[in-house]
Amino acid sequence: LLEQAITSSSGKSPEPLQGMCGLRVLQGREEEALELLKASLTLWRSDGDDKAGGETGEGGVHGDDDESDDAPHGGEEIDEENDPSSQPSYEFRFETAKLLLELDVTTETAAEILEELLEENDMVPDVWLLLAVAYRAGGDEESAREAAVNGVRVAQAAGERREDNEVVFALEELVKEFSSDDL
Repeated sequence: LLEQAITSSSGKSPEPLQGMCGLRVLQGREEEALELLKASLTLWRSDGDDKAGGETGEGGVHGDDDESDDAPHGGEEIDEENDPSSQPSYEFRFETAKLLLELDVTTETAAEILEELLEENDMVPDVWLLLAVAYRAGGDEESAREAAVNGVRVAQAAGERREDNEVVFALEELVKEFSSDDL
């Protein structure tokens, strides 16, 4: 059925490709899964294919870079990548980042997707946790620590506790690990 969905969507919908990617992961066919995921990324990320194989992410947690949004050609800049109507759902993009962290040898694209999700809604502890994991896997310990601390703050603000939520538990454990590394 997934192959039919891919064929009938004429390669215009990322969902069937990512669904097939998930199936390939379960079958232990990671190389095929990554190729399907990269194909899915090219349908909704302008640089998805190039960045999916790029270097590890550098830079801080969202909001740290100070890039200008000025349109060089006057008028309003059309930014399809950040246009919510041209992007898959929040949950789909979160799952994409999880798959990238599982399958890809680099973390740059996963971190970028997670940072974009936080720009939309920075009150989701799961996204902060995955971002901390992505930064850590990419060797950016300081940004990983900052993401974990932010995730704990968000969870506490929402009234979530480590006893009730494994994400909060994982975030707090990461913060403890980073604190013990500083000693």
